Amino acid sequence: MTAAAGQAAGPAEVEKKLADIARQIQTLTERNLRRTGRKGELELALRRLDKKIDHLARELRAREQARREARQHLAQLERQRDAAQQALATQRARLADLLRAQQRRLRQPAWTELLDPASTGHRQRNAHYFRYFAQARREQVQALQQRVNELARLTEAAHETRTRLAELTARLQAQRDALRAEQRARRRKVAALRQALASGKARLAKLREDRAALQALLERLRFLAENPAFATPGQVRFGRLKGRLPLPAKGRISRPAIGGGIYIHAPEGSPVRAIGHGQVVFADWMRGYGLLLIINHGDGYLSLYGNNQSLFRKAGEWVEPGTVIASAGPLDGAGNGLYFEIRHKGRPLPPLRWCKRP
Repeated sequence: MTAAAGQAAGPAEVEKKLADIARQIQTLTERNLRRTGRKGELELALRRLDKKIDHLARELRAREQARREARQHLAQLERQRDAAQQALATQRARLADLLRAQQRRLRQPAWTELLDPASTGHRQRNAHYFRYFAQARREQVQALQQRVNELARLTEAAHETRTRLAELTARLQAQRDALRAEQRARRRKVAALRQALASGKARLAKLREDRAALQALLERLRFLAENPAFATPGQVRFGRLKGRLPLPAKGRISRPAIGGGIYIHAPEGSPVRAIGHGQVVFADWMRGYGLLLIINHGDGYLSLYGNNQSLFRKAGEWVEPGTVIASAGPLDGAGNGLYFEIRHKGRPLPPLRWCKRP
């Protein structure tokens, strides 16, 4: 509800609406705090999931490297086996040649040795070579058999290792996939919470705007109750309000040494209100006046508010009677308060004849 929409409302109704908005603001603030806490918990869980997924990814890379090394080792063993088999085949061929030569010697008649005594030595040498090749063949067969047995053992171990690594890799991939699914679900929850928080903050900002508008309306209603001259229908011309205008602040009044205005000694920071309807035509610092705000009330009438602590309105804005336009500041050598003037066509008017004392 805005101030414009609630012009007809009374102070009691406005206060009731203010209390309702205050409850809504408290409820929404608590809800936003819970959402913020939940979002923080989910983001912390997401960081933990990210670390777990990274750990699993590194473990999977290590398992894959172990599988590649096992395959390379097995290939090396197979090459060694093939080389040993080839060497054994060569030795077998040589031994076969020796056996065939020996058999040919054995098929010759015995009397040929009597005719050729050298053949006896030759046969003895062949027998020696035969024994040598037979021994070498046995050794190579044994070495090959050892390699074959070792290869079989390593092949079985490699197969078991590959199987175990494959099973472990499958489990790790399943864990990673589950973690990624949980990660996606939590990211969706975080996104939903962020959206809800953004919506809640927007709603909270709107409620605070409504509260400020209602507070301004309540102040205006109270001002109108204290100053019934401004509650008449239609816009009353400023010149007809002489003697009925309110003072812009509450405090002890004194006259300055020079000028046509008055000092109103009010606590520093206390509200300064517009005395009538009009448009702000100046809101800035001016030598001799400090922070000064001037309102044009029409028909050549101006009201001046000087030595303020802060200005709440800017040039060009329209204000209503009782609108808080500034806060009282320090007076030079005279404590705290406000310097106030009324002018008509540039000529100072006596403020106390235009404003009624509270």
